[in-house]
Amino acid sequence: MLHEPIVLWSYVIVFLLLGLASLGLALQRRRSAAGRVGQLLHAAMCFAMAAMPATFFMQVWWLWAFGFLAAALWFVWLAVTPRPVPEDACGCGDACGPECTCDEAGEASRDGAADSVAADTVGDTRRAGRGMAWYHAFMMAAMSWMTWIMLPMQAMRRGMTGMSGAADGGMDTMSGSADGMSGMSGTDMPSGGGMAESASAGHTMMITMLPTWMLVITVAVVAVFAVAFVWWLWRAVRPGATVEVRLHAWLQAIMAAGMAFGFLAM
Repeated sequence: MLHEPIVLWSYVIVFLLLGLASLGLALQRRRSAAGRVGQLLHAAMCFAMAAMPATFFMQVWWLWAFGFLAAALWFVWLAVTPRPVPEDACGCGDACGPECTCDEAGEASRDGAADSVAADTVGDTRRAGRGMAWYHAFMMAAMSWMTWIMLPMQAMRRGMTGMSGAADGGMDTMSGSADGMSGMSGTDMPSGGGMAESASAGHTMMITMLPTWMLVITVAVVAVFAVAFVWWLWRAVRPGATVEVRLHAWLQAIMAAGMAFGFLAM
């Protein structure tokens, strides 16, 4: 699917734009340190997705795999470690709109913690913040899985496809020789053409189908990102959300859709 030029370049351009947008969000003044790191990791993920079709990406696949695994572990650490919410991360209405208020003690409180930019970028670990942290950990783990397991296997399958094509050509040549020998001797020697086609079909089916366990994981990952896309899309269009929250939700929705598409295109 990604071999189509229009699809390929659209895929690359979208993820480049997502990476630049994530960098812009990371440089915002109100963002907490954890939120800033989270956005930088998302920018790195988007740039990696844009570079994935390139040849040089596979030459250092292990670097990407370990990097995304480390990012996933960092998000897991955020999810399991209690972290206070900085007051300026919410801004008492400045960043979160009417759903963010300050109590008499001056501490930020939220009716919906997931509506804040800090919660969206796992800057806190309340219930909503923990959910965001686990989701982003899953996203980074999926990237590590894609670069560690799926891309090398895809490259191996392509190599096997090339070998099968060469073998088919050799079999066709042999079958032609067998046909000639049949005519010369007057005997009905079986042609190798049918055997070659049968072997080619079976070989192609074998190398293009994923193992069952990998197919199950791929379907599960695509399903998770499909659900995430719908959820982020709902957050992007629901009434009452600020422009900043809408922008972040749109970016996350497109990222989720891109991840699902990337796994389907493997």
